[in-house]
Amino acid sequence: MEQQIADLLRQNQDLIRALQIRDDSHSHKVTVQFDKFDEENENFDSFIERFETYLDVQNVPIANRAKVFVSSLSAKLYQLLKNLLAPDIPSDQTLDKLKDALKKHLTPKPLIIPSRHKLLNRKQTEGEGISTYIAELRALAMNCDYDKDMLSIMLRDVFVSGLRDKMILDRLFEEDNINLEKTLNIALAMEKAFRGTNDIMGRAINSMKTFKNTWIKNPILQKAERKHYIVHDAQVPTMQKRIVDLFQVNVISVGKLGTLNRHASHLKGKCEIG
Repeated sequence: MEQQIADLLRQNQDLIRALQIRDDSHSHKVTVQFDKFDEENENFDSFIERFETYLDVQNVPIANRAKVFVSSLSAKLYQLLKNLLAPDIPSDQTLDKLKDALKKHLTPKPLIIPSRHKLLNRKQTEGEGISTYIAELRALAMNCDYDKDMLSIMLRDVFVSGLRDKMILDRLFEEDNINLEKTLNIALAMEKAFRGTNDIMGRAINSMKTFKNTWIKNPILQKAERKHYIVHDAQVPTMQKRIVDLFQVNVISVGKLGTLNRHASHLKGKCEIG
């Protein structure tokens, strides 16, 4: 009798533990909002990647995945799928068959030679940053069918040949057969440095323009005040001396302010990247 009671108690404990595990699994279940396919903002391949991630996160049973896929399509895309599979009904098909039918229609495999032609002729456009430029090159290279090592080499060579900034090019030409990662690191670092320099020069030039306007409105402005005003606005203690040395003009001379302004505008134009 005691043995039977002990067995019953053990069974009850096992049942309680099983129920606790089940409750914990439900309490930790992640609910993810899934957006339907939007052909204006993503391609079909990106949608499939999102959808497969959603299935894994939600742990959707294999038997239900085709129906979940159908429910994730827009009305327009579902009608297209029906037309492609007619007379079969989409919800009766496997997930792989549904994906293949739409992929063949929406994203036919591009031809290799035209794809490589597009990549090789892609140049950095005016105002396009380094990060955006290399991202566009990577997207074009996806259809070029290069192996991994060749892809890295081609991306590096096309990236360098399409760069607009001569100073970055000159710096890269000092290196001997560097890889893509180091090439990008150098280009990104120089782009960041140039952007900071342009910001400083822009503030200095704006300060000089403000100084000129203040001079015109206040002819009796004292020389010491004028000097302090320029340095303070530029927020760079040595900026006034550097600008004077560059332009070889006397900032304090009111007769030279127009010349200084023209030279400053010319320098700013030369410092711009692109």
